[in-house]
This record gives sequence, structure tokens and C-alpha cells, in this order.
Amino acid sequence: MTETLRRSVYCSFGLANGAGESGHAGPVRTAYPEKSAADYLIESPTVVLAREDPQQPFSYTSVEVLKSSGDGIDIELLVDSVTRRRLAANEELVVVLAQDGKFGLWRNLGIADTDYLAVVRRIV
Repeated sequence: MTETLRRSVYCSFGLANGAGESGHAGPVRTAYPEKSAADYLIESPTVVLAREDPQQPFSYTSVEVLKSSGDGIDIELLVDSVTRRRLAANEELVVVLAQDGKFGLWRNLGIADTDYLAVVRRIV
């Protein structure tokens, strides 16, 4: 498609949809994620800080429970290789995990440094 033809198609489409009329702005659409990390922290019955379990590589073990539904905490989520390397390189980092209340599935909400951890603690 040539540049001239492309411009005329865009102009025709815009005029047909009222873009050429003064005072009539079209709707502004912005994509939003279904849920944010804060939503998961608020809605989840169980939120923990975790690291890789030294007895079971690629498995998580909770280091601190921030919120719990009272049941025993069994984290059925694998530690991915990138997270595993970052945790091994820095003993102060932890992973924020939240459990879905409906299905009991765990969600990794990110590796937490001191700044992110402060925000997580405030939300929970």
C-alpha cells in the first residue's frame, strides 16, 4: 500500500467515524490488567515470603507467613531457574507468594527486596 493510499484510508476512516467533527472526541481506551499484585495480596487467604527449600531443590519453603487461612502451608509451586539463581546470589531476597482462595493455586508476586517488601507488608 502506498503512503498516499494509506493516508486516504486513515482519513476516510476517521471522517466516517466522526473524527472530523468538532467537539466530539472518541472514547479513550486503556488496557488494564485483570488483577494487580496488590489485588492478589488483599484477596488471598494466604500470603507468605518464601525461598527455595534446601532439602528439595526447585521447591519453595515459607520463611515468613504474612497472612494465613489457618491451614497448613504446603506450597505446590516450582522455583524457576531465574528466581533460583537470584535467590542464591542474594540471601536477603525472598519471593512473595499468594494463594488463590478459589482453587488453592499459588501465584508468584515477585522477588522482594527491602523496598518491595515494605509495600507488601503495608498492603497485607
